[in-house]
Amino acid sequence: MKQSKFLVALLVGFTVGCVNGRTLQQPELASPSTRPTYPAAKSGDTVDQYHGTAIADPYRWLEDAESPDTQAFVDAQNKLVRAFVDGPTRDQIKARLTDLINYPRFSPPRKEGDQYFFTENEGLQNQSVLYVARTSDGQEARVLIDPNSFSKDGTIALSGTTYTDDGSLLAYGVSSGGSDQKEIRVREIATGNDRPDVIKFAKFASIAWKRDNSGFWYNRYPTPGTVAKEDGARFNKLFWHTIGTDQEQDKMLFDPGDKELSASPQVTDDGEYLLLYLSRG
Repeated sequence: MKQSKFLVALLVGFTVGCVNGRTLQQPELASPSTRPTYPAAKSGDTVDQYHGTAIADPYRWLEDAESPDTQAFVDAQNKLVRAFVDGPTRDQIKARLTDLINYPRFSPPRKEGDQYFFTENEGLQNQSVLYVARTSDGQEARVLIDPNSFSKDGTIALSGTTYTDDGSLLAYGVSSGGSDQKEIRVREIATGNDRPDVIKFAKFASIAWKRDNSGFWYNRYPTPGTVAKEDGARFNKLFWHTIGTDQEQDKMLFDPGDKELSASPQVTDDGEYLLLYLSRG
């Protein structure tokens, strides 16, 4: 979001230090007469009542990221910051940070069935790559999912993995641009191919496979547009998905009956019971 870009620019702009043995040029403090003029934020008249007490919230309008007023305010803030941070010092900082993060990184291997899974990043890859191997040392590992192939700019990421008990199938999430909203897909470990199954609008979804691999339980929020925007992260429900079927055929199995509650599924180790963990908020 634009707000995030503003914060990143602000942090980078004020970072000072030493680059390759050279001291970065520190910006001079502006005199009172030359200090920037910050965009004015209008004060609204929103007031909430809590147990008989009136609480003013004059900047509630900024919570609507899509409103023209909010976008205009963020644009003005970005313009102000860019005028300050753009320059040779910023390029030096960027080059130094790039050097610091350019090293190979691995995750610990996890065993599922008789195979091992781990992620690796060569250094400057936008997304880490998921591998599968027969041994824990990663010898003769092969690529299972390379999120860098999802998009040219690297903004589509692998967001969560849940394996079947025998390690033959993987339900994995795909999210775009850092969004909490994700799409669940199913991949065959042996072939590396995706099944046709796709679960959309699976924001914060938890997944639990049935032991016979016939399907999985998952929780999700309402499809965008079916509830008020402010309720997009409420009314969480539990569903069952049978492998090989369309999402429209999924069965709703549990409704907490409270819009603030969500139910995360987990199968017991013996595969006999499904546990639901309820959380609020």
